[in-house]
Amino acid sequence: MRNISQKMARNLVARNAFLVVLAILMMLLVTPSIVSANSLSVETDKDAYNIGDSISISGTATPNASISIKLFDPSNVTKAENETQVTSNGNYSIEDIYVLKVTDEPSTWRVSVRDLSSNETAGATFEVVALCEWIETLESQVANLLNQTETLETQITSLQNETETLESLVEDLSSRLSAAETSSMVAYGAIVMSVVSVALSIVAITRKRWSVRTN
Repeated sequence: MRNISQKMARNLVARNAFLVVLAILMMLLVTPSIVSANSLSVETDKDAYNIGDSISISGTATPNASISIKLFDPSNVTKAENETQVTSNGNYSIEDIYVLKVTDEPSTWRVSVRDLSSNETAGATFEVVALCEWIETLESQVANLLNQTETLETQITSLQNETETLESLVEDLSSRLSAAETSSMVAYGAIVMSVVSVALSIVAITRKRWSVRTN
């Protein structure tokens, strides 16, 4: 009876150990699928582009995988195609994948990304502004710049007038100071002459009295 109990206990321990090992194996098998299940996404650096702009693309994908990127115009013509490596944290980016030309078709463009590891695809759209609309926008910006230039010229003219007025005031003040200095000098000279005249009179009277006493 004791042997049977011991045998059952050993079987129970072995079964539990088997279940633990099986659970560990399942976790090991599931973990890679979790890592590779990073959702694929794509976006452009702007929602709308003008002729001459460059297009840059970024997004997320399976870490360390390779992705294929294609750029399509409104007529579904492939305008650019490239491959890049995804970083270990699941991010990717391509700078200046395409520069828009004058001959490129305006309207809605499309970018398509394919994860070469999971074969998953994702896409995004963006707008290319028509050349005539871009020219109108440019003309509006030029007109605005001209208005700002005229305003600046008006301000400069006003500043020049204020400067001339200030110079006139400075010249007038200088003239008044000079006139005041001249008047002061004349008054000072008159005072000196009066003092000298008085002194000479005193000397003459003194000499006259001296002469009378001597005689």
